[in-house]
Amino acid sequence: MIRNKFYVLAFAAILVAGCGSKAPEVKQEVVTQYKPVEVPVTVPCTIKPVEKPVSVFETVTTGDSLFVKVRALLADRESRTGYVKKLEAAVDSCNH
Repeated sequence: MIRNKFYVLAFAAILVAGCGSKAPEVKQEVVTQYKPVEVPVTVPCTIKPVEKPVSVFETVTTGDSLFVKVRALLADRESRTGYVKKLEAAVDSCNH
C-alpha cells in the first residue's frame, strides 16, 4: 500500500513539475506572398434596341377583301419572325 502511494505521489510530482516548466520559444517568420486570383467580372451588355416592326394588318379596313386581309396577315407574320430572330440574336450576344 505504501508502494502505491509512492507511485501516485511520484506521478503527481512529475505532472506538477511539467506544468511549472517554461514552453520553448519558437520564432515564426511572416512571409507575405501575392498570388493572382482570377475573378469573373460582370460586363454590362450594350446592344442597340431592336425596332418593332409596323403592323401591316392595322392598315386594313373592314371593307377590304379577304385576299387583302390574308396577304396583310402573312406579311405581319414574316415581319414578326424577322423581329423575333433579331431579338434572339441580341439576347444571345449578351449571354456569350
